[in-house]
Amino acid sequence: MDIAMLLRVLIVLLSIPLAVFSYKFAVSYYKKLNKIWSAVIATFIIFGFVQAINIFYELIFDSIIFLIVFAVFGYIIFRQVKAEFSGKLIPESWRNTILFICSLGIAYLLTAFYGVFLLLVISIQLLLMKSFMKLKAEWTTERARTGIEKLDALMYGGIPPKSNVMIYGPPGAGKSTLCRSFIIEGLMRDQQCLYVAIDEDPSEVKEAIKKFVPIKNLTIIDCYSSKHNTKSKEKYTSALDLDNLSIVLTSVLGELKSGEKRCVIDSASSLSLVSDPSMFIKFIQNTSNKLRDADFTSLFVIEEGTLDQKTLATVRYTLDGEIVLSREGSKKYVHVAKLKGTKINPDIWEYKISDRGITLVKKYEEEIEI
Repeated sequence: MDIAMLLRVLIVLLSIPLAVFSYKFAVSYYKKLNKIWSAVIATFIIFGFVQAINIFYELIFDSIIFLIVFAVFGYIIFRQVKAEFSGKLIPESWRNTILFICSLGIAYLLTAFYGVFLLLVISIQLLLMKSFMKLKAEWTTERARTGIEKLDALMYGGIPPKSNVMIYGPPGAGKSTLCRSFIIEGLMRDQQCLYVAIDEDPSEVKEAIKKFVPIKNLTIIDCYSSKHNTKSKEKYTSALDLDNLSIVLTSVLGELKSGEKRCVIDSASSLSLVSDPSMFIKFIQNTSNKLRDADFTSLFVIEEGTLDQKTLATVRYTLDGEIVLSREGSKKYVHVAKLKGTKINPDIWEYKISDRGITLVKKYEEEIEI
């Protein structure tokens, strides 16, 4: 066994503790990288040692193969790590091709011309394939981003598609601002967006959104005009009545084109004032199911103090997630209380509201009452 082969053996043996160290480091300091990607990054580091050996022993062909794999593999790691924070995922159409090319390069670099490593490489490839398949759903699904970058990061990329999420908080906390940001993000992605305006004048909603993006894909159901006894300018209107709104909503859902869509009901809790709790809960259950079946990712605004504790608990159970806005004096805070189908970061963040929307400014380190 020559020195080059001995070094290759040592590098392979060192990969396990290095991967473990990388994983522990990532968990301790970043908390957003899972163990699979920590191991991948560790392998990437190991490749650096392999390349050093290749250059030292003038293995030109190995070096060329390595540089190609190193560059492509490095890029895919960068994109995936970035996705953990921003939600901009790698397109599925070419992701598998890149991984296949990288795996061939890895196999060649580890085996070089030494057949003794072949069994080890096959085992590594099978383990990687199993791990990637396990992560496939989370990795390839384009999440519904809220348009608030750091809030999306707390949900590791955004809201899972077809989820129904409650936006809960006191008056003046910025619930409607968050909803508009969510709709603006959807319109920027050329998605069909539906806004059920109950507490806010539809014309004001449209004016606020038009400052950032065209509204040709925005549909509004106007409950506001009926509530205030004024004439509506919208195509779709509804009385502030659960049965009537349900009929109009069903009609609108049938007219919108297929594909990913977004919906905001602002505010759903106002409907509880014109119905008894059991009817309100039934409406939330039926509406959330309708929206999910029609490929909508939806936000239900619930104002703090409008529902009794039993009704609020049932609504929380019915919906897939909850984003909580709170106030402490002049400061405002947000955190993700729950979200089915994805991991979340439970940290509480202080945020500010400006003409451009909501911006998370710093993490709150002490406990507060939400």
